[in-house]
Amino acid sequence: SKSSKWANRQYLHRYDDRDGIGLVASGSNTNINNSRKRRRSLEGDVDSAISTAISRARQERTARTVAEQLHNLRAKRRVAAAHRLAGVSVLPFRKESGADDILGVRFDVCLNGEFVARYHVFFEIVLVLSNDGHQSPKKTVGDISSQCSTAVLRLAQHTLPAPGIAVQPILEKNFGPSGMLAVDVMDTSCKEAKLYDIRQCVGDIHDSCHAYAMRREACRYLRRKESNKRGNGARVWNVAHNDGYDRISFDFCLDANTSRNGSSSAAGGEINLTIQLCYDEQSIARPTSMGIKHDGDEVPDLDMMEAIEDIREALFSYPISVVLEEKIDPILRSTRK
Repeated sequence: SKSSKWANRQYLHRYDDRDGIGLVASGSNTNINNSRKRRRSLEGDVDSAISTAISRARQERTARTVAEQLHNLRAKRRVAAAHRLAGVSVLPFRKESGADDILGVRFDVCLNGEFVARYHVFFEIVLVLSNDGHQSPKKTVGDISSQCSTAVLRLAQHTLPAPGIAVQPILEKNFGPSGMLAVDVMDTSCKEAKLYDIRQCVGDIHDSCHAYAMRREACRYLRRKESNKRGNGARVWNVAHNDGYDRISFDFCLDANTSRNGSSSAAGGEINLTIQLCYDEQSIARPTSMGIKHDGDEVPDLDMMEAIEDIREALFSYPISVVLEEKIDPILRSTRK
C-alpha cells in the first residue's frame, strides 16, 4: 500500500540531468523532449536579446556619432557667423593648374543686428608683358612666358553695386595708376609693404560697401516714413534719390506744437524744410555737404534758425533715422526753453 501510495508521483522517481536541462523525471520521455524544446527556445530568446542589445548599442553609438557631427557642424557655423561680424572674409580659390592665383573676398554688411548686404570681389594674379612702356595681361602665373613679364595682382570680377561704389579709384589709390599691384618674388620688407597695400585696398572697399548700405537703408527708411501718414511729430514727403544713393532729398515738416510722444511743447507752428544731402566721399556714411531750405512764408525767428542749425549738425553726426526718431524732440525742447 505504501508503494501504491507514491506510485503516481513521478517527481519522486529517478531523475536524469545528463543534458543539463534541469531535474526531469526519467520515467517520462515526453517531459524530456519538452524540456529540450524549452532549452532551445530559451537559447533562441537569449540570442535574439543579445542581437537586439548589440543592434541598439550600434544605433546609440551611431546616434552619438551623428550628434557629435551635428554639434561640430553647428559650432563651425557659429564661428563662421561670428566671423561674418568682422565684415570681411577671405576665400582662396585654386585653378586646375593647382596654383592659388585667385583671391576672393566677401564683404558682409551688418546694420542694427541684421545682415543687409553681401558683396564679393575676386582678385587674380596674371603676367603682364612690358612692351613699349605699356602693360597688357597675357598669361596666368602657371603658364610659362619666354618674354619679359611681371606678375601683378588685378581685380578680375566683383558684385559691387554700380553706380554706388566706384572701384577703379580705390585700386588706383592703393595699387598705383594702373590699378594693378606687382607681386613678383621679393624680400620680406617689400612683401610686408605689398600685403599692407592689399589690406588697405580691401579695407577701403569694405568701408565703401558699408557706407553704400547705410545710404540705401536711409532711403528705404524715408520711403517708409513717407508712406506712413499717421502719427505725430516729423512728417516726410517728396523723397528722391539717384541710383547710387549719394544724392538724397526730402521735404521735412515738424509740428512743433506736438512732440512724437504726444506731449505738448512750448513751441508753436510748423517747421517746413527741404533737405538735400550730398555724399561725395563714397567710403563715408555721413554727408559731405548739405542744403536746408525753409519753405515757410514767414521769416524764421531766432529760435527756428537755432533749431535748423541743430538739425543740420545732427544730420552731419547721426544717421537720418536716428535724427528723425530720437534727436528732434531734444532739439525742440532745448530751443524753446
